[in-house]
Formats: sequence, C-alpha cells, structure tokens
Amino acid sequence: MVEKKVRILHTAIEVFSEGGFEVASTNEIAKRAGVSKGLLFHYFGNKRELYAACQWYVLDEYIAFMAEHLDIGITDFFDRVLANLRVKMDFCVRNPSFLPIINKILYEKSDTYGLTRAEIERHLLGSHLGAALRNFFSEVDITLFRQNVNLAKLMEYTQLGLEALWLRYSAEHSESLVEGIGEYIADCEEFVGLVKFGALKPQI
Repeated sequence: MVEKKVRILHTAIEVFSEGGFEVASTNEIAKRAGVSKGLLFHYFGNKRELYAACQWYVLDEYIAFMAEHLDIGITDFFDRVLANLRVKMDFCVRNPSFLPIINKILYEKSDTYGLTRAEIERHLLGSHLGAALRNFFSEVDITLFRQNVNLAKLMEYTQLGLEALWLRYSAEHSESLVEGIGEYIADCEEFVGLVKFGALKPQI
C-alpha cells in the first residue's frame, strides 16, 4: 500500500476514534496527515468510504495478529479461553487508537456509517482466524468435564459473559479503554473461574 495512503488511514483511525464518524473532520484528517484534501479524496472517495477503509484496515490487522498468536495448543479449555483473551487485549494495548473501532466491529450490532454485521462476519469466518476459531476445541482435555457438558454451548455462554463484562468495562472507562485493561482481565479470570467450577466434575 502507498505510504501516503497508509499515513492517511492511521491518521483517520485516530480522528474517528477520538469523536466518532459524525464529529470527525476530513479537513482535520488531511491536516494531521500532511496531505491535501484532494489527495485524501483521491484515495478514498468520500468520508464514509474513508471510514469503511479504516474499519477494514483495523479488522485485517486484528485478524493477522490473532491468527499469529492464537494458541489452540493449550489443552485446558478455560486456560485456552483466558490465554486468547489476553492475546486480544495485548492487541488493544499495542494499538490503542484501534480500540474504539475494533470495539464497534466486534461488539456493536450495527454501525450506521460503517461495515455491516454481515460483511464483518463473512470476512472473519473466511480468514485464517476464522479457520483457527473453528478448530478451537481441537485437542481440549474433556476428561475433567461433567458428562453432559456441551462444549459448544459452554463456549457460547462463556463468550457472552466475557462480552458483557467488556461492555460494562467500556461504559465505565469510555475516556481511556486501555489504561485499566488489567481490571477487565481480572474480572474475566474471576468469571471464567466460576464457570469452570460449575462445568467440571466434583472432586472426590
């Protein structure tokens, strides 16, 4: 990708993350990126297309990072869930300006100005990350689980709980999502511990 185009994208991501689509100004983006507004619109036809391009860029960076670091070699189901949650949070800490956009992509049902939920899910499922996630249960040690535990349902409910914790954390730390992220991870560890206690066989 052309260096100036990448610079515009990174600058636009910062500006969109600061105030959202409606508040963001293409004049401000062009000024911060050190390019003319004409060049900005040469690469990205209008503000909406620029916003969508930022979402695609952030989503692809997230997919690449997660696919590289996703660890499905951990045999304990709950340790695997937490290890990969930490990978996701590591991506956020490394790319703080990406976080508000990735937050919208992963957790909001719809975005008036950006990518549709169908576009996002189709892209995720068709990626290397999607393939890895489909194999998430491979080689999990199930010997300690209760006999009637449905791993797919267990994962679904665990994920819903983690998402709910993230939405609560996001609402409480809207000014700076990255600074207190250790607090979110600690809450997740506590929650997963409670789920784990209910899913495993009673210890004799």
